[in-house]
Amino acid sequence: CNQKKHGDWKSIFPEEKWLISEPIDQGVDQIKMQAALDYLESKSRQNGNKELIIIRNGYMIFSGDQIDSTHNIWSCSKTFTSTVLGLLVDDGILSLDQQASEYEPLLKEYYPDVTFRHFATMTSGYSAVGESRWRDVDYADWSSTVYEPEKSYFAPGTAYAYWDEAQMMFGRVLTQVLKRPMYEFLKERITDPIGMGDWNWYPEKDLDGIPINNGCTSVFVNAKQFARWGWLFLNNGNWNGKQLLSKEWVELATSVQVPASLPMGETDR
Repeated sequence: CNQKKHGDWKSIFPEEKWLISEPIDQGVDQIKMQAALDYLESKSRQNGNKELIIIRNGYMIFSGDQIDSTHNIWSCSKTFTSTVLGLLVDDGILSLDQQASEYEPLLKEYYPDVTFRHFATMTSGYSAVGESRWRDVDYADWSSTVYEPEKSYFAPGTAYAYWDEAQMMFGRVLTQVLKRPMYEFLKERITDPIGMGDWNWYPEKDLDGIPINNGCTSVFVNAKQFARWGWLFLNNGNWNGKQLLSKEWVELATSVQVPASLPMGETDR
């Protein structure tokens, strides 16, 4: 493939496949890269580097032999939920400091003042009825009644808690706004235009027949697909000349939103 100057790397985008290049041609020291790969593999479990790819200047300079393996990306799925919000903000449909209860009646009693910003920054204090176990899994941090709110853990904006129960409700609220699955919306606006192809986002429950995609997990992609997602953000929401997501949202989504002075919220009840 034709090489471009390193300063022009943002103009290179994969079409059906990623372009392949040698590390040295993209300014990467092969010996140092291999040392980093060896270290990563030594700290990884059985899959090691088999599903790893490295993109540099728009080119694939390393790939394991299982990069087509598709599976749950777990909490990385939260970036998909956040991007749904970003698109709705870009479209002028929502504002970050708008109260989520305007769209979700379930929040009116205990969470009338929780905003979309609170949900996106995990400062909502949201809690649901029921023990925080799911399908008898001890480490799960949402209940089987995740859409049944109870009194908050803390006042919105006064603490931070990395808490999947809140993200689950966040996904429901965004589904209320869209009146369609978040998966369909993202596929149309982002993943099809950047060539991610077939992927899935499994729903948790449904809202009047509309699947509620799990707001905190259950996106299934492979490494090549996920790299496209990352490349979109590295290019400030622009894909091959088309602005799919505003630069302003990308900058906001990739910058610190919660000050270190904000206390950690208690979520042990």
